[in-house]
Amino acid sequence: MAGKQYAKHKTIAIYDYFLKKVSNDEKNGSVTVEHLRQYLKDLFGDDFERKSIYSDITVINEYKRLMIGQTKDWIELKGKNSYIRNVAPTEFTMDEVHLLLDAVNATPIVDEKIADKIKKQWPSYFDNDEYVSFIACERQKPTRAFVSLMNSIRRAIKEKEALKIKYGYKLTEKDPANCIEKDRMISPLALYWEENKYYLFAIDNDIYKKSIEGNGEAKAIRESMRQFRIDRIGTKVESLGKEQYIDCDIKYVKDKISGSVDAYSDGHSINLSMTVEGEPELVLKVFNYIRNEINVKGMINDNWAKGKLTFFIEVSPTPRFFSLLTNLTSFIEGTGDDEGVKITLEGDSSFSEAYEAFLKKAHENVVFKDR
Repeated sequence: MAGKQYAKHKTIAIYDYFLKKVSNDEKNGSVTVEHLRQYLKDLFGDDFERKSIYSDITVINEYKRLMIGQTKDWIELKGKNSYIRNVAPTEFTMDEVHLLLDAVNATPIVDEKIADKIKKQWPSYFDNDEYVSFIACERQKPTRAFVSLMNSIRRAIKEKEALKIKYGYKLTEKDPANCIEKDRMISPLALYWEENKYYLFAIDNDIYKKSIEGNGEAKAIRESMRQFRIDRIGTKVESLGKEQYIDCDIKYVKDKISGSVDAYSDGHSINLSMTVEGEPELVLKVFNYIRNEINVKGMINDNWAKGKLTFFIEVSPTPRFFSLLTNLTSFIEGTGDDEGVKITLEGDSSFSEAYEAFLKKAHENVVFKDR
């Protein structure tokens, strides 16, 4: 019998195929039995009977019902000999996987390899670059109009194209068409998920053009950057092309979307740049410790893989902050020649004087005596 040598492997191969190659989104269509037979032949070099594939699919569906309580067939027959894949209770939907990838890409201090792992884990969700889904705030299935909107926004970010959008507020929940809307010319920069809503960070082109007349480019970018709620953007957008796109350093986006709980709220805090240098894993550990203690405003240079991170912090010259700096010297891995981390602060010379005074006072107030 042809294929007998790989009969047991075949069942696992079909399971793996539907898990990784077939999206649980209807747009990807269905898989025919002949397609599965060809896939198995390419994989094992043998022909398999149609009946054996039907039998394997039945076993897989029984396994899903037994292990996770799947009520509907995981691999469902559509038509005479085509199959689609349904979403199991323990699986991510396409919407959720794209949201997960967005969250990773929008977080400044995350290894970019994680995004690649997500794509490799669920390749069927990313085979078609044109399809980009959207999770509505109410967790309802997105309409085609919203999917089209998200496609347009993501494509504009990727291709660096300006957009013309309508942006406004709903006057009544019952009549979504009843809105106050304004035309806005924008240059999309990044999507960001916060408080169960999607937001778009973009430069308002009109504000930028007015601001740059009397200011430098950096100030014009800061003044023209806006945050738009996706559910308040009209579903029809117009591409204005690359010529009208206003580009900027990604650090301006990271300044907006990063940060932690502000531990210093005395009203006298200022912005400093902090650079942490050392072994990569140690640098990452120090950064995670810092952002849990003080207000990290945004990244300047994310190069942790080479042992260096530079970022903005908002602090005041208090004993608590200086104690934090002193405590960072305890971050040392191993023994011998390992010098731990090096901290460099820039932005205000008065901090250096205040820190020296803090260390001097600490040295005077702490006395060690031999017994």
